[in-house]
Amino acid sequence: MNAFLSKEAIYTLWHEKLLQLAPRLAGENGSHQKLIEGDLKLDLGLDSLEIFELAAYFHSVFHLMSGPLSQYLLQYQRVEEWLEVIEEGANDWTRPMTFFTSGSTGNPKPFVHQKKYLIQEMEAWNTILKPEGFFWRAVSPLHIYGFLFTVFLPSHIGIGVMDMRKVLTHQVFSLVKPRDWIIGFPLLYRQWIHSDVRIPL
Repeated sequence: MNAFLSKEAIYTLWHEKLLQLAPRLAGENGSHQKLIEGDLKLDLGLDSLEIFELAAYFHSVFHLMSGPLSQYLLQYQRVEEWLEVIEEGANDWTRPMTFFTSGSTGNPKPFVHQKKYLIQEMEAWNTILKPEGFFWRAVSPLHIYGFLFTVFLPSHIGIGVMDMRKVLTHQVFSLVKPRDWIIGFPLLYRQWIHSDVRIPL
């Protein structure tokens, strides 16, 4: 059976959650490569609470502690070991995937999805949208909306993704081409409509 998530998709989720917990790592030179290798404490400089929160998140999302081959991330010290365990859990079709959302307000709640249904949804959106060009990410890939449209769908159909959150708005729209997709949210689109920004059509 094919992999549910590619290494690149897993790296995307890893980077996003890691920088959410320890945003100081985003400004380091060469941080992209550094964040996927090395000792969690000695090389990345994470403290015990950050490591615990990181483990708790991935345990929950990929149900790493369930089933006969449960894996406890905290028994490992190196990023490579964590990513290997996460990849195994992510591509175990017997384990579901959990997303956390609070809607517009409130505390985040877990919502569990079977992987076969996420595949069905991805295939349906691919049929409906027939995407071309690039996907521009303006939302977090940790949320189900951001995951489906900026990680899962482009990964499976081979379309590139650019993170527009790291680029100034006026620079983004000088790069966006017709047939690209901007994955954002209503407030963002409303701001663009009421600004002088010209969006390529």
